[in-house]
Amino acid sequence: MERSRLLGIALVAGVLVGGAGCSAALSRTGTGLVVEQAPWAKVDGYPISLRALPQAKYKSYMPRGQRMYSIRYWSRGLDVQGYLDVPPGKGPFPVLVYLHGGEVIPLDSHYHGYPVYTPVMAAESANADSIVFVPNYGGYGPSNGDIGSPYDCMVDAADGLKALSHVKGLQVKSNATYVFGFSLGGFVALALAQHDPQVRAAVLDSPWPGTLAFDAWTSQVGMIHLDMDDLKLLDEVAWAYSPDFNATLAPMNSVQFKEVRVPVLIIGGGKDPIIPPSLVRALYGDLRAAGVDTTLHFLPGGHAPITLQMYRIAQKWLLPRGFHLYITSP
Repeated sequence: MERSRLLGIALVAGVLVGGAGCSAALSRTGTGLVVEQAPWAKVDGYPISLRALPQAKYKSYMPRGQRMYSIRYWSRGLDVQGYLDVPPGKGPFPVLVYLHGGEVIPLDSHYHGYPVYTPVMAAESANADSIVFVPNYGGYGPSNGDIGSPYDCMVDAADGLKALSHVKGLQVKSNATYVFGFSLGGFVALALAQHDPQVRAAVLDSPWPGTLAFDAWTSQVGMIHLDMDDLKLLDEVAWAYSPDFNATLAPMNSVQFKEVRVPVLIIGGGKDPIIPPSLVRALYGDLRAAGVDTTLHFLPGGHAPITLQMYRIAQKWLLPRGFHLYITSP
């Protein structure tokens, strides 16, 4: 089971709550849960639908008694999709959010392949005794729209968490959201830790640090020391956000490190060609300088190492912070 779990999430890694102020319609899903739909069309943070997936088809990947759903919800006016793993029992349960990688620049196109979450990957991500939410940002996989900026991806994840609060019968524990992001998803996780007071801890695997942090890193290491991948990414970032790059888009697609008030674990690849070790160390230094309780580990390998060792490091780090990460042996 563990081999397939790691493979599934590896493919993905390549790369606050409130109502609208008036009554909303209730929709019974036939799953035992009731969806509170928006009081008018396309209200961000409200569910569109909740559909139970065939449990027998995915039960070999999941802890006993888990149920899995596909949830669609409004975000940025888009019909966005994600998966939801729900444990047995009444709860309330903490929430673990897995955030996949992807493009760090807007592409104005829909991504039909990886990195997206599929039902099998969502099933492999299931965690005993916690709700697991695995969103596909706008433009990825089943979600509508085109690929947006890193900030857009954060908004899509945040609206998904809002949508969970409108699923009646889903017992979510307050102040107990844990975020786990890969590559671009590392930025999304860190941005959620800045903006969402429910987040208690963040795990970042080969994280994109945000536009301003990336720009500062390139200035620090010097252009002459950047390889072709770094230069290409720098050029793409500057091109994608021009002409409003410095005034608006760069700050929007960055994290205010002093506003991150939760502990952070960073895991990097020792030979990562996409998020180089020196960029990971720079992010670690920025967080520490801002007073954030930050831990750094490097593992052998390249971008976003997805190994049993990585999960064991995360499990050991999360446990004293109130969360038990479910891991099976190979």
